[in-house]
Parts: sequence; structure tokens; C-alpha cells
Amino acid sequence: ALTNDNVFSTIHSVSDFQGMNPMVSYYDESVDAKNNSYTYQIEAVNQCNQSKITSNIAQTIILTVVEDIASSTNKLNWTYYDGWQGGVKEYLIYRQSKDEMSFNLVATIPAASTVNNYVDDVSTELQGTGEFCYKVLAIEQNTIHVDNLPMATSSSAEVCVKHEPFMYIA
Repeated sequence: ALTNDNVFSTIHSVSDFQGMNPMVSYYDESVDAKNNSYTYQIEAVNQCNQSKITSNIAQTIILTVVEDIASSTNKLNWTYYDGWQGGVKEYLIYRQSKDEMSFNLVATIPAASTVNNYVDDVSTELQGTGEFCYKVLAIEQNTIHVDNLPMATSSSAEVCVKHEPFMYIA
């Protein structure tokens, strides 16, 4: 991860082994991804501790969601993902109501449109707790990868908002 003085610090190491899958995943759970953006780079070193391969530098997505109870909408805004050689193809917007088991795709925003916001109309969501959680998934532009690895994705942290119920007595 990139520190405040623009120097990368080692946050995790993975030792290689014979027959190792080249697709390595790591989840940095020691960060505040809802409120801060982080910059990462992966470096492969040999047994003599010499750098052999260095990855691209990538920066995470920050998602903010503001509920507008009067209009029954949630306004999403996110930072652009940065770091893929071919760029971002699209952003997928996912929503989960607290009474649902999984996230559902609610919108696809082409990256070429330079739009990084979305207004989600939840006025038809009459059942449930009124709590909605969101995440934004960046999808990499079609690019040729070593060993035909799949296109990359990057997800924001999940952000939740709650609509308190309206009650009118006449």
C-alpha cells in the first residue's frame, strides 16, 4: 500500500511453490475502505530478494450514498477506478435491501460516458426495512493478459443508507 510519503509499504507476502496458480487474490482488511482511497502495487521478487516484475499501480473506488427520503431516491457518487492499462469498460451498480440475501444489478454505466453518479429510485420498494446497501464494480476494458487471465474487476466497499418510514394521520 502507498503511504503518505509516497513510498509503498509491504502489507502482505505470498511465497511461491511448484504448480502455484498465477491468479493470486488478497483482501486488505486492515483499511477503512468506506472513507479512504488506497493505492496498491504488487512486486514479484526472486530468492535473492531482487525485484523481477512490478505490477501496474491501482487506486481503489470510494462510494458515497446519500438518501433523499422526500423523493424516495438514493444518490450514489463514486471515484473513478484508476490503474488498468486498457482502462475501465463500465461500472456496475449493485443494490441489496436488508431483507434480500444477495446484491442485484440495478444499473450499468459505460466508463466512456464520464459519469460517476447514479440516482436510484426506491419508491417502488414498499416492503422491507427501508435499508439499502450498494456497491460499485469496475470492469476492465477488454485487454490481452498473460496466460489468458480473465478481465479484472474492482469493487468499492459496501455502503448502506436507511429510509425511515413516512406516516401520515389525517
